[in-house]
Amino acid sequence: MITGLGRGSVLQVTRAFQSGKFSPVDLVRECLENVNKHNPILNALTTVTDVDTLISQASESAKRWAAGSPKGDFDGIPVAVKNNIAVKGMKMTCGSKILDGFEPGFDATSVSKLRHAGAIIVGKSNLDEFAMGSFTRTGKDGPVRNPNDPEVSAGGSSGGSAAAVASGMCQFALGSDTGGSVRVPASYCNIVGFKPAYGHISRHGLTAHASSFDVVGILSQNVHDAWIAYGLMKGYDRLDANTRCLLRRKRNKPFVPKYQTFRVGIPQEAHIKDLDVSVREVWLKTIDRLERMNIEVEVVSIPSLQFALSAYYILTTGEASSNLARFALPPNDKTTVKVPVSRPETYSQKLRSSGFGPSVQLRLLLGAYVLSKGSYNKFYENSMKMR
Repeated sequence: MITGLGRGSVLQVTRAFQSGKFSPVDLVRECLENVNKHNPILNALTTVTDVDTLISQASESAKRWAAGSPKGDFDGIPVAVKNNIAVKGMKMTCGSKILDGFEPGFDATSVSKLRHAGAIIVGKSNLDEFAMGSFTRTGKDGPVRNPNDPEVSAGGSSGGSAAAVASGMCQFALGSDTGGSVRVPASYCNIVGFKPAYGHISRHGLTAHASSFDVVGILSQNVHDAWIAYGLMKGYDRLDANTRCLLRRKRNKPFVPKYQTFRVGIPQEAHIKDLDVSVREVWLKTIDRLERMNIEVEVVSIPSLQFALSAYYILTTGEASSNLARFALPPNDKTTVKVPVSRPETYSQKLRSSGFGPSVQLRLLLGAYVLSKGSYNKFYENSMKMR
């Protein structure tokens, strides 16, 4: 659980920096203590930034706060980044043997914006291989354990980011969300997970799983931190054409909830028979709480909801099959996947068979099938219409 200096919102922490109550160096040292204490058990971070580098960056941040000239809201705030998002000079394996040793030569746009605001990258977080999974147990670095109970899953595929935030290894973390990969682990670890609307945060530097679904998401201790992190990272990026929708939009307004203006729809189709009793109880309590806050709650019907999961898997596996086709040659000479080139025509096949794990291979096979000539119209095209 989150304790110590990092307990509280980013706003509270930066106010403490400003008043001199404690410094970014103190906060970073505490995060490192939590990494040393919890990471051997939780397996949340796969790479941790060099201690001297972290302390040096924190010291520079402390000087800026002392001088009254911080870079921004996140100056001196420790952040973890999911291991499928590019951070210059740090390994990015996407939890796969096929990318062993790969280090990108650039920062993802989301990471770059955080750096410009003074954020300190503590490390890269564990994930399901290529973000394909719901429990963070299919990656080459092993499963992530839940900080609240190490015997259960932290959720996935951004389980490492969620566990790192929940255990105090960082103040907040970046994840990616294709079909719940930020929201599921946030729920499992009892923190906040926010999936922004598609195209609001640049995907430049995020390794593609299913390109028309993938979103850079935020895992934090509270809603306010997620809101200001979103406000910092969102916006048009010439390196991602999908962000053009934001060219005419204004910056984030201050976070002032006006509950009386909200209307919440509750799909009646969501009352599925297999829903766990405890989950149903929490859901009903949430509805009751919304109503007591004078928020209008309305039961709605979405008949097509019953087909959503099937359509999701058809479309995402198809896109993944296409996206991961690029991994036909090792990315560098540091990869641990070694394939003899006795027959060049089978080289790619052997590399992918030994480089990709079983879960990824299964999704690629399903994706190749739904995109095949005999199945495209029957499955993929109909799923696109359904979407």
